[in-house]
Amino acid sequence: MRQRVRLVARLVVRSPFLFRGLVNARLAVDAAALRDEQGHPLIPGTQLRGVLRMALEKMAKRAPGVVPEGAIRDLFGVASESGGLGGEQDRPSRGRLFFADLVAEVRPASAVTTRVEIDDALGAAKSGALQVVELAAPIGEEVAFSGEVVFDADAIYPAEWLVERMRLALGLVAGIGALKSAGFGEIVEASVRIVESMAASAPVLEFPPSREQVRRCYRLTFDRPFLVDAERLADNMFLGSSVVPGAALKGALAQRLAASGVVDPESDEPWAEALAALRVGHAFPENEHGDCFGWPVPSSVLHGHTGEKPDFGDALVVGLDGVAPGEPAGFAFGTAGDPSPAQFPLDWKDDDFDVFAQAEGFAAGRGPEALPRMHVAIEDDALAAEEHQLFGVVARSHRWLDGAKRGDKRRWRFVVDAEAVDVRCRAALFGLLEAGLGPIGRTDAFAAVERGAEEGPASCEPVGGEHPDLFAVSLKTPALMIDPLAPGTEFARYAEYWRAACGAELVRFFASHRLAGGYLGMRRRLYGATTYYPFLLTEAGAVFLMSKPDVGALSEMLRFGLVPPVFSDGKGGRIVATWRTCPFVPQNGYGEIACNMVDHRGLARGVHHV
Repeated sequence: MRQRVRLVARLVVRSPFLFRGLVNARLAVDAAALRDEQGHPLIPGTQLRGVLRMALEKMAKRAPGVVPEGAIRDLFGVASESGGLGGEQDRPSRGRLFFADLVAEVRPASAVTTRVEIDDALGAAKSGALQVVELAAPIGEEVAFSGEVVFDADAIYPAEWLVERMRLALGLVAGIGALKSAGFGEIVEASVRIVESMAASAPVLEFPPSREQVRRCYRLTFDRPFLVDAERLADNMFLGSSVVPGAALKGALAQRLAASGVVDPESDEPWAEALAALRVGHAFPENEHGDCFGWPVPSSVLHGHTGEKPDFGDALVVGLDGVAPGEPAGFAFGTAGDPSPAQFPLDWKDDDFDVFAQAEGFAAGRGPEALPRMHVAIEDDALAAEEHQLFGVVARSHRWLDGAKRGDKRRWRFVVDAEAVDVRCRAALFGLLEAGLGPIGRTDAFAAVERGAEEGPASCEPVGGEHPDLFAVSLKTPALMIDPLAPGTEFARYAEYWRAACGAELVRFFASHRLAGGYLGMRRRLYGATTYYPFLLTEAGAVFLMSKPDVGALSEMLRFGLVPPVFSDGKGGRIVATWRTCPFVPQNGYGEIACNMVDHRGLARGVHHV
């Protein structure tokens, strides 16, 4: 059985040292010091992890009795094989050690120093080779950094064993950070101590069946910046999402089960079934007033000008009389004789969304600030940057950086529904969830979780007016709705989906799509272990106008999300998506919908066909 232990690592580093950041707050500085959101210098947790791993690997080679074979893999984890074989071959192992950044205990006065390259032929300064380096402390000053390390200990690797090995390993590390060959980053003192041993987390089925509300609302706060659901901006640059997918939260919950050492949540029944049935919604950020926001403006909303005044409209219910279902049409503001161009949300500027939110009462707020950081792998032999291993990530801040809440932790809100979970497991899963989640995402963030006010499912109401049988359904999170291998037009495939899901006839829709493949497509293979094919996602913000749906079936989807369609295997067979073959199932928070996210009928004023 494993026990989660919280340690504190402390390094005293003598200036000059450089842990390079990408945000430069000073003019004429070429290399800026890395700081947290509150301006404190820091040592990246990934850098401490890297030097510790390198030192322990050398100890394992020279003293296997001190660091036994396999310990490095167990402590630090291993990357998935990434051989494209799919399934368990691409299953990652995160290990037992999770590092936070080490933050300066006091904020020293900053300084600058210069470096220059000497021209070998002239013996003088080389033209264009002067570098101005920001120092987080004046030269000669000693700065103490401390940060948290979380360790899953057990009888094989007790906490005391790890502390002693970390102390020995840090004793082998003379310097840390950039420019060590020039004398930067001297470590004066290093220590590791145990702060807290948390209760063992082995789940049991002796929990009494839960008689409490099976649909619960939670709020979470992170202990550090987080990086989840990253979008690839370039080959080596990734941008994290402000919204935390339910899949990331459920994955952290599954890891809590796995960390017990007695449960494999992917194979042990009934835990695998319980996790599969548990619906964990996406966590949306709260604004300064505690209201939840983060879902996109419906794709049918228009922005334009009536005269010189900015205006908003909605094309979803415009001109339904005389327009055949699925017939394409353009839309504009003003009159037919003097139309004004209209823009859909894909073409809006940031200010347009703010104006719309204020004008129409749409939930809005300032998203978590972006925090860029670069990473590089170090070659063991050369002790230099490894070729083709430089990449950047843009995490999201877990704090308010300005305004009345400056310095406070942000909160995210999500809903968990355990209606379909075995009653023997409900209380156990809720108990583990409310004890906190982590590690989450690329930064190994940990989250505190607290119960919030209960929220019922979204209401199922028609658009009203002259068409009481019409319902407008918007996606709040991406969904898997159509089979890319199915024949027919896009409209026909969406129409078939809604007909099968709730007996409705599709009238009109506005949607955008994206392909999701890569690692997810390798790991979860919908079309079988030997076939790689990306998933076609309908993006959040898509909106569908339908007539005469089965209100009971639609209400069920408002609570539990859209169920993926039945897919064709290309050979006449049928494929049903499960969590083992598809990450985008409703139990992971995908396919969350709402009726009348905006006043579609009211916003139709002033919009006409062109």
